[in-house]
Amino acid sequence: MYGYRRRIPAEVRYLWGGVTEKVVSFKTTDITEALKRRDEEDRLFEAKIATHKALGESGKDLPQEKVRKVVRWLSSQNLLPQSMPSINALSSEKAIDEFIAEREFHHQRQYAEGHCQRKLLETGRVTL
Repeated sequence: MYGYRRRIPAEVRYLWGGVTEKVVSFKTTDITEALKRRDEEDRLFEAKIATHKALGESGKDLPQEKVRKVVRWLSSQNLLPQSMPSINALSSEKAIDEFIAEREFHHQRQYAEGHCQRKLLETGRVTL
């Protein structure tokens, strides 16, 4: 069996709940599969640390009010994961049609918002 083991630097251990190393069992005896999974685990590990460094110290403790404000906005826009429509193999035809309609609505809204922002930038009303 192959697996993954990596020491976690002390300054970012809080990202992994305080543990000193990350251990993952790949549950495979295939070396090719294990190497692919190792590369993916390395990528995820490095990305997590890079995100921490990009956020700096502000990433440790986000202000609760700011987080609440973002969650309220996401909720009002129906963008929270539990708000997103979903279908599966057992969904009815009506549920599938509603899912497609909802998806098209969101695509049109995103396009319209992007178009409006582009127009505002072109007219000079908004600057970046």
